[in-house]
Amino acid sequence: MLEIRLPVINRLLMTTALLCLSTLARSAVVINEIHHDPDVKTELAEFIELHNTGDEPVDLSGWVIEGAIAFTIPDGSKLDGGAFVVVAHNPAQFKAKFGDSPLGPWLGKLDNDGERIELRDATGQLVDRVRYRLGFPWPIVGSPPGYSIELIHPDLDNNDGHNWKPSVRGDASTKASTLIAKGSSWKYFKGKREASSPRTAWREADFTESSWLTGRTPIGYGENFIETTLSDMRNGYTSVYFRKKFTIKDAKKIGALKLALQFDDGFNMWINGRHVAGNNMSTKEPRFSTNATSSAIEQHNFVEFDLPSPGGYLVEGENILAIQAHNASKGGSSDFFIDVELKATVGPANRGPTPGARNSVFATEPLPRLAKVEHRPRQPKGGESVVITAVPAVKDDDSQIYTEYQVIEPGSYVHIDDAAYGKNWVNLAMNDLGQAGDVRARDGIFSATIPNSIQQHRHLIRYRVSIKTALGQVATAPYPGDPSPNFAYFCYDGVPSWRGKAKPGAKVVEYDNQALTRVPVYHLISKKPDVENSTWNEKYGGDNYKWKGTLVYDGEVYDHIRYRARGGVWRYAMGKNMWKFDFNRGHSFQARDHYGREYDTRWDKLNFSACIQQGNFQHRGEQGMFEAVGFKLFELASVEAPKTHWVHFRIIDEAAETGATQHDGDFWGLYLVLEQMDGRFLDEHSLPDGNLYKMEGGTGELNNQGPMAVTNKSDLNSYLSRYQGNPSESWWRQNMDLPRYYSYRTVVEGIHHYDIGYGKNYFYYLNPETQQWSTLPWDLDLTWAGNMYGNGNDPFKGKVLGKSIFKIEYGNRAREILDLLFNDDEGDELIDELAAIIDEPNGQMPSIVDADRAMWDHHPIMSSGRVNSSKAGKGRFYQKAGTKDFPGMVKIMKNYIRTRRNFILNSAARDTKHPDQPTIEYSGGGGHPVNGLRFRSSAFSDSSGKFAGMKWRLAEVTAPDAPPYDPSSPRQYEINANWESDVLSEFTEEIALPSGLAKVSHWYRARVRMLDDTKRWSHWSDPVEFRAGEPDTLESLKDHLVLSELMYNAPAGPDFDYLELHNSSTDTTLDLGGVALSGGVRFIAPTGLTLAPGQYALVIGHDDEVAFRGHYRLAVEATVLGTYTGNLANNGETIQVRSATDGTVLITLHYDDEDNWPQAADGNGRSLVPLVLDPAGQALGALDSPGNWQPSAADGGSPGQKDSPAPADDDQDGLPDDWELAHGLNPEANDAALDFDSDGANNAHEFLAGTNPGDATSRLSLGLSLGQAGGLMVEFTMRPGRQYFLETAAAVDGEWLSMPDNVYQPAPGAVSETIQVPQSGPETGKNRFFRLRVKRLAE
Repeated sequence: MLEIRLPVINRLLMTTALLCLSTLARSAVVINEIHHDPDVKTELAEFIELHNTGDEPVDLSGWVIEGAIAFTIPDGSKLDGGAFVVVAHNPAQFKAKFGDSPLGPWLGKLDNDGERIELRDATGQLVDRVRYRLGFPWPIVGSPPGYSIELIHPDLDNNDGHNWKPSVRGDASTKASTLIAKGSSWKYFKGKREASSPRTAWREADFTESSWLTGRTPIGYGENFIETTLSDMRNGYTSVYFRKKFTIKDAKKIGALKLALQFDDGFNMWINGRHVAGNNMSTKEPRFSTNATSSAIEQHNFVEFDLPSPGGYLVEGENILAIQAHNASKGGSSDFFIDVELKATVGPANRGPTPGARNSVFATEPLPRLAKVEHRPRQPKGGESVVITAVPAVKDDDSQIYTEYQVIEPGSYVHIDDAAYGKNWVNLAMNDLGQAGDVRARDGIFSATIPNSIQQHRHLIRYRVSIKTALGQVATAPYPGDPSPNFAYFCYDGVPSWRGKAKPGAKVVEYDNQALTRVPVYHLISKKPDVENSTWNEKYGGDNYKWKGTLVYDGEVYDHIRYRARGGVWRYAMGKNMWKFDFNRGHSFQARDHYGREYDTRWDKLNFSACIQQGNFQHRGEQGMFEAVGFKLFELASVEAPKTHWVHFRIIDEAAETGATQHDGDFWGLYLVLEQMDGRFLDEHSLPDGNLYKMEGGTGELNNQGPMAVTNKSDLNSYLSRYQGNPSESWWRQNMDLPRYYSYRTVVEGIHHYDIGYGKNYFYYLNPETQQWSTLPWDLDLTWAGNMYGNGNDPFKGKVLGKSIFKIEYGNRAREILDLLFNDDEGDELIDELAAIIDEPNGQMPSIVDADRAMWDHHPIMSSGRVNSSKAGKGRFYQKAGTKDFPGMVKIMKNYIRTRRNFILNSAARDTKHPDQPTIEYSGGGGHPVNGLRFRSSAFSDSSGKFAGMKWRLAEVTAPDAPPYDPSSPRQYEINANWESDVLSEFTEEIALPSGLAKVSHWYRARVRMLDDTKRWSHWSDPVEFRAGEPDTLESLKDHLVLSELMYNAPAGPDFDYLELHNSSTDTTLDLGGVALSGGVRFIAPTGLTLAPGQYALVIGHDDEVAFRGHYRLAVEATVLGTYTGNLANNGETIQVRSATDGTVLITLHYDDEDNWPQAADGNGRSLVPLVLDPAGQALGALDSPGNWQPSAADGGSPGQKDSPAPADDDQDGLPDDWELAHGLNPEANDAALDFDSDGANNAHEFLAGTNPGDATSRLSLGLSLGQAGGLMVEFTMRPGRQYFLETAAAVDGEWLSMPDNVYQPAPGAVSETIQVPQSGPETGKNRFFRLRVKRLAE
């Protein structure tokens, strides 16, 4: 039975709650359903459903949903018992989709990968909290048909993922019906001209097709299975247009569409005008005469495509499917054909989302569920035992828990579609008896040990865990709907040495583990035919991920992924080709950068660049440096660009790790990872979610759909159409991010990224917040050399830079990038840093670049019939390098910076009318103290303009003697400023930099530049480079140290007197070492003693700091510097604080106890608090005046913290007037003992506990619950400004003992925080009582 007693203990603001061992019901209102990832992104149909599980109505007025999103429920909102209320991202779009009228809109967005959602009442008390994520034990949703996640039963803990399921009753099984059968009759039009005007009209449902021909598929020529022959197509036309009508009776029931296509060579497909699929085409908007991008893409077998989001384009009744199919060439192709099958997948009848209604997954009986599944060690070695552990949500004695495992031997890969995947699973019982690998008996964690003989080098072990009840119910983890239906681990003994020679006749070199693991190691496990077909044999030119495998990195297994080759026209040209990997939903890839740091965003796609140049350009051997340095230059110049990092790639497709020759075996060499430019790219680079188009052939392919953006490319088409004219200056400024373009164009010129001249190899991004377009870089392989392909004429080079004002602005930015980044200083440092990642800097030891060259320079594939002979070829590494090695290629890049820098200054950014370059010199104190940095500029000089402004800057750089690459410390580049001044309209010869900009022992550069009245900026001055020194201690102390409180006559005696010092700075730490306190008391601060910005600290009269802290009940974070000698005289005293360096007086005061001094501080409990907090004033004696002091707001003062005025309390009932008014109490009547909400806690108790005196559900209470492992948890909610002390006893009147770590306090900034403290249960037949004491801290 629960008993709550809330007596006031004393004036120390302490209150207590008592709990007997029992369970308190959770809040009646719970978060019951979350739709965080609708299948149609632009519908803005996200919602959160709240459910009142009780019988009585709940007033939701002023309640708040926060965390992922922000929404305050309007006044007057009541939720009846058993009812539901929905809060939606966009109520109008929600209503259009689901038919009801929800609350909303909210601010923010639910993260598809995981987020925190909190529900708080009007007082800020936490009512419910859910931290969902994507992946076991949480449901995996997001793809069609667009399930939400639903709580199985509202009484379950909704912060545990296993208590949620996708909104579909049972499993997600579906049935498919055929909408269009193979061999159907189609309308078709021969592509001798465009099919309609405008070109897109033929795709729409209302288009008249009466003049088109009719034929049965397959339609084409050149194959013996053709039903309708196009005898005039070869040498006549390259494209054919097709239309087919089909009828839908209930479009809402269709969860997915599956397309099966037999085709040669490429196609685009639309349903009701919406593009839904395409393959082997350079654009989604081809002209009638366009060729497919690759030849001989003959898909005799039907290729399947999952069509996206059918709810976004299917309509009731008649629909139209339109296909534009293309041959690889008009006369050179021997065949062409197409046949189509379209199937609709109808989801289960009982499926969600179910906003405003009982969940589709609702169950009254407990379901067998698994809360946690793990294995250890994470990546075992051969012969090492592996323990699988599982935590069931609920376990009765009759349930069985077991694991099944499957061994995948190297060279015998089994993918998920193989019949063998369902076979050869070995069953192991799991136990919680402390046996066979189980660590502790009956702790709720079940274990099974996979024998050490199973773990062998290069073996993949898959496993799954099941729980089976006595009634035969079985739940298996991973749960149904997970695209990867098993867990897995990879056994690996480490990367072995690899031996190879650079060319025939050369000596064999051994590359050891250290050389080969200088970069991360990625393993692909797959079938050998699949590997060779994907990268060499089949020459598939489409976008489907046709091959399956498993990728392993960093001990994590990404099972059942898909892959293909990547690239355009030269996809299979070089022999060492590029790769692209596609990961499953809920199993996105976590990559790390060159320094081992995880990227902020996980990836759905993984791109490999092959680190090999087209042989005919003679720059092979740069090993990906052209792209890696190029993209980094864009990023440093404030143009968002893909992240890159090198990897050592290994493929396990044979039983043996090494083969007959050096070109066989697991080792595949060095590859460069490129970040996919999609929605996750925008997240990684902190760009708002907007439309992102990959430009190709003058048009764009959507790589990310913005939720608020158009879906029909009208934004892009309008932009293309408008800028191709002659827009005004104001149009450009409104619609284009010009500063970003100036940076983009400067780097393009710098690295010769001229393969953009034909409408390709860049992205257009429309920022939804600014409505401005940006050009972002892509495909930088053909750069860093004048003989590379392309003319560099992007659409804006002439149109933008041809305008004089834009040319001036571009020149300003170009000069800045050349001064700060693209030069033989910073540019060379960047090249050296990246080169040192993959090559041994001193050239003394073999490196992975050497191994990669040995692997591929004379690889048999390079001269086979499976490559382009001009692009591949043997012996083509280092042709342009004078030293015929990788360092020689590095030198080429450094020389190219010098060449292109001069080119930019003399051509693209040519301008002789800007101000002369100023000079800068250091004018501060010796040693460059961080708080005394001063610089002086030369005078403004300009032959053609007048002074209009100037700017100063400070930037950190890496120490001159630092190694090129330090894995623990990324290099600092000067272009990233720590500080830049505003444009100063008055010439300022000298400037003192603000304190706190520089860190001691770090290296910096300071510069200045000038602006004239023609809006031209000069070059930045040559820098002053320096190592920041220790701060000038005396100056810092003079500027920021103050006396903030003095207790000279404590009622408890002189031991409890104190002085309080305060650092008034917001950014400077004060060195107190040697600072002396003199007068009636004496204290010298020890060396190394510091005072942080804003910190208060005490010098005390008591020898026992613990006793002093206990007397004043100091918070843990309160700082005590030490104990002074002597005493503070009760009748007055002179005190001085002096510096250690020269005895400078920092603070001086003479206090007294005469009547004109605050008498409340003279033995009456209060302290003295100064009104003058200016350090200079305190040093000059301002504190000698009694008028510059006041008594502290509270008895005892405020030691260790800022003194706050006592709140008004007109009725002297102990409740501040502001608090009474805020909670509907009477500040003029003593109502402290009343209990208006009848919750057993009077108003005084509610004030002390921080609860709401007008809400019976808001009260200080203790609760008991069961944790995931079945252990007992004591639960209570903490509120700010309070400390909590948990105690236990065997009887109410027995001895109360403190629990271990029994002092609790909410996190800084938290409105409230619910905490669960694990406890062991009582002995059978015995009670245990818990007590919670609460201390209200001074405000």
